[in-house]
Order: sequence, then structure tokens, then C-alpha cells
Amino acid sequence: MKKPIIGISCSFSPNGQIGVVSHLGAPSQEWQLLADDYIQAIEKAGGIPVILPVVENPETILPILAKLDGILFTGGNDVSPLCFNEIPSSAVGEVSVKRDRTDLALIKSALENYQMPILGICRGCQVLNVALGGTLHQDLTKDGVTKNEHFLLSYPIEHISQKVNLETNSRLAKIFASNSIGINSFHHQAVKNLGKNLVVAARAEDDVIEAIEIPGERFIVGVQWHPEMMQKNKVNHSVLFESFINECSLER
Repeated sequence: MKKPIIGISCSFSPNGQIGVVSHLGAPSQEWQLLADDYIQAIEKAGGIPVILPVVENPETILPILAKLDGILFTGGNDVSPLCFNEIPSSAVGEVSVKRDRTDLALIKSALENYQMPILGICRGCQVLNVALGGTLHQDLTKDGVTKNEHFLLSYPIEHISQKVNLETNSRLAKIFASNSIGINSFHHQAVKNLGKNLVVAARAEDDVIEAIEIPGERFIVGVQWHPEMMQKNKVNHSVLFESFINECSLER
């Protein structure tokens, strides 16, 4: 079985201090960024990771989709509420219009023009929902969705800080062979109204949507937590990447 080629979206930052602090560049430079956890997760699961840059014109990057066997949309900046036709509130964090354009163009084309599996993580889950016409809670606590904090930076990244209940017969329940798993949590936005054909696959104990998917044979899954950080725990989140890569390896 050939190793599948997996495109991985990255973040964009105009902050030149990234280069100054790391001694990798000059103060005037802008940066494309990706945490190594994503690369490692795909490589360990048997895939070939390829970083997809944020570009000025999304049409520039779309042809790469024909060369990929699967695509992973990663975490990062808040998705601009303008992308789902809402007025931004003061609770919205830093956004990247350039990344929003690139990610949405990639995911819409991948959904409509190809049969490749798609995995979204954190922001990637949100982008999947928005691309299919869904909306987001701009801030869970300030919008009154929950009193529980979901942005838990006080916990080590690989440790469980919350529990989610997986929907019976969902793809995720089958992957984890359980109806409940422990997760980490580093988000303040979440899915509000579901996009076309999407269903809820997991909820937190306060009922916040923590995962979405499209039922059927094709692997289209978004999770709100960060499984790429959680591959050394009792709950082995590497099984999610293994399932994703297995699906990407199939002939289509």
C-alpha cells in the first residue's frame, strides 16, 4: 500500500518579531507557521506530510489538490465572523483574512471537486462548518453558551482537561471504540449552526459541540480538540490519524 500524500494547512503571521526572537529572519518579514505536532502525527500514522502555504490568491494553490490523497486543516487564528455573515464582536481574537480566504477556497474545492478524506482540527473544524454554510459562536462564555472555560492553557497540552460524549454510531465512536473520551481543550469559539450535511459527532459535558462529521463512506471529520498533541496518553488519540491515513490510502 502506497503512503498517501497529505496536505496540511498552516498559519500566517505578519509579526516580524517571530523572526527576530528565533534569529531566523528580519523584523520586516511575514511568516508561514505550523506546529510540528501535526507533521509528526501524519508521519507516524504512515502519511507523507506536505505543508500548504497561505497565499495571496487562493487560485494559486488549488491545483495542488489533484496531487493529494487527503487534507488536514489545522488550528490557529479565529475565523472571521464576516465569513459566516455576522458582525464581529469584541470577543473575537486575532483573525487572518488571508488565511481565511485560502482555507475556505481549499476546503470548498476539496469537498466539491475531489473525493479525498478531510480532517479538521480546532480552527479546521470551524472552517469545515463555515465552508458548508454553518455558523460559529464567536465566544462561548461571552455569548452565554456555557459558564465553563474551554480555553484551558493551564493544563499541559497532552493532558486530558475535559470529557466529550461521542454520538452512538458516529465515525468517531467507531474509531475510538467508545462513547466517551478525554480530550484537551484550547478553544473559545465553537460550532453554532451546522453546515449542510454535517451532524454532531461529539459534545462536551456542557453540551458544546466538540466534533462534527458527514455520515457516509467518505471520511469528513472535524474535532474541536487537539489530538495531534495527545498521542502518549491512556486515551490514544493516534487512532484518529491512523483511521484518517487508512482512508487516504484507499484507491479512488
